[in-house]
Formats: sequence, structure tokens, C-alpha cells
Amino acid sequence: MNHSFVQDLKYLVKLSKYKPQYIGIIGAPKRREKLFNQLFEYVPDLEEEFLDTIFTPAGLHIGATTPEEIAISIIAEILTVVRKKNRSH
Repeated sequence: MNHSFVQDLKYLVKLSKYKPQYIGIIGAPKRREKLFNQLFEYVPDLEEEFLDTIFTPAGLHIGATTPEEIAISIIAEILTVVRKKNRSH
């Protein structure tokens, strides 16, 4: 996902029709709460399992600071989810 709240909401509405394993969203927990609240307005019958596929902020907490490190933390989180390992954050 990206830095645009409106775009993220549009993407989530569209993705809610599918069963993705992982959706990573950039942003703080307050942003996630706002997105979820608005998502429920657009998709009132949203399945709980879909919400479990959304990770925000995206990436494992490894102390990443550079774009490259952030990318590695996100890839590591995706692998953790796909391989069904426990997340440590």
C-alpha cells in the first residue's frame, strides 16, 4: 500500500473480494483504525479473516532506518506470514 489514505481505502475495498495472504500498509496504528472504520462503511459484511491479512505498519521491527532495510523487514514479514511462522511484534 502507499502513503495515500484514499488510495489505500480503495485498494482495500477491492482486495476484500479476494483472499490475500498478506497486505502491508505503511502508517501508524491510528491510520489503520481509521482505514478499518471506513472500510466497514464500504464493505459492511467484511470477513474477520480479511482483517487478519492486513499488517500495519508493514515490516518486522528490526530497527530498519534506510529504504533498503525497510524493504528487507517487509520481505521478512511476508515470508513469516507465507510460511506460517510466529511474528515477533
